[in-house]
Amino acid sequence: MVHNLLKVHMLDQIPTTVEFINLLIKEAPAAIAILDKNMRYLAYSDRWLTDYAISKTSIVGESHYDYFPDLRPEWIEEHQKALQGETIEARDQKFERLDNSEIWMRRKYMPWRDTDNNIAGIVIFNEVTTAHMQLLETLETLKKTNQELNDSKTLQNLILENFPDYIFIKDSDFKIVMANRNFINIYPPEKRDYVIGYTTFEEYETEEVDLFLEMDKKALMEGYSEIIEHIISPDGVRRTLFTKKIRFENNRNEAYILGIAIDVTERETLIKTLKDQNEELAAFSYRASHDLKGPLVSMQRLASYIYEDLNEGEIEEAKENILKIQKQSENLVQLVADILDLTKATLKDVVFEKVNITAIIENLLDKYDMLIKDNDVEIRFDKDMYVLSEATRITQILENLIINGVNYADVAKTQRFVSISLEQKKNSYQLLIEDNGIGIPAEAGEDIYKLFTRYNTLADGTGIGMAIVKKHVDKLDGKIGYTSSEQGTLFKLIIPGKIGEVL
Repeated sequence: MVHNLLKVHMLDQIPTTVEFINLLIKEAPAAIAILDKNMRYLAYSDRWLTDYAISKTSIVGESHYDYFPDLRPEWIEEHQKALQGETIEARDQKFERLDNSEIWMRRKYMPWRDTDNNIAGIVIFNEVTTAHMQLLETLETLKKTNQELNDSKTLQNLILENFPDYIFIKDSDFKIVMANRNFINIYPPEKRDYVIGYTTFEEYETEEVDLFLEMDKKALMEGYSEIIEHIISPDGVRRTLFTKKIRFENNRNEAYILGIAIDVTERETLIKTLKDQNEELAAFSYRASHDLKGPLVSMQRLASYIYEDLNEGEIEEAKENILKIQKQSENLVQLVADILDLTKATLKDVVFEKVNITAIIENLLDKYDMLIKDNDVEIRFDKDMYVLSEATRITQILENLIINGVNYADVAKTQRFVSISLEQKKNSYQLLIEDNGIGIPAEAGEDIYKLFTRYNTLADGTGIGMAIVKKHVDKLDGKIGYTSSEQGTLFKLIIPGKIGEVL
């Protein structure tokens, strides 16, 4: 009876991931639709209805082709290719409607799979780019008539200052000679007077500057370049930009680069989130049911053993089996707690605050005092470490990485340690967690961040901890990487923001 009640209680706490995905799709800032194999709607964003003037409040179960009878034949063929497993993407194509209106759009079709990994339909991502194409046509005209560009400063400034994307012009020395307000505003107020006439390379990381120069030089040499770039802007915000660079010449035949950068952060993040959620849902459904069912079956078997032991007067054996049931129940409670932490890491909004990393580490030392002493591990860290971040997320990141370093300490080493340090980079800070433990197997790679992944059994665990760490880092717009060998492991977290006691 007890273990049946425990089973019901814990199953009730498992998060409804499907409801979360439906909410994510509905509120998405892009036009998204999920269809089954017969091209009938299963889910869609509110933006889908508004972009295509669909007045009905619900189109679930209805055919996509009923609402788009004027689709180009090659697009319908692409739907079938996506249903066969291909991912189709096309940029800036004209869509002529039956009412003679024209829409320019970017399209992406990709298959989605059920929990058995069978293709169950496709996801459509559409973005109406009519205004953007009209701007490109205008700019192309301006490019062909350089004299008109020089004589029409008022019109040029009007376009630049009122267009929502980031627009800039560089000379052949890669100095910015003109930029619109949106571009200037990605720099902190005190640095905005040092944009025009400068390269501003010193405001970016070296690898970002190298990529800027590569695309600049390609535009100058070949006339055009484009790239999806992931950068931390001088204002400390991580952005994903689709950047086009076009060479043009003035009336003195001097070469310049026109840059147009479109902020696609929300779209790219949403695509990645949906892809990750689809993959995680399949893995989660199987592994969570397996990891819940296994201990419950074991507890049920142990309970029958206890019953037999008591009937036969084997009290000591009954006690041993009771302890085993207690251990199994503790593992189940921890599994449910980790699943809930993972859900919170995914759903909870980020609220930035001044975070005392030193105090967090000291609290963790108190919490895990016995474990740290039993493993004879020294925890090394600096005093007065502060960042502008979110305390809950930083706490769970540090807790998982530090305790992993303790649990997997190398008993063959006489001085075992876990070290935590903080470094300021240009527009971000770097959090380093290093240990001299047994290391992570070379074949693990990025799989350590997947759900229910474990590579040894030196310590108890659910295999969810590193997935929680990755979710928190992603929510903070950060990056995480590691190096590992028999000498130990070093985790590097790069998160936008500043460090220091005074923020």
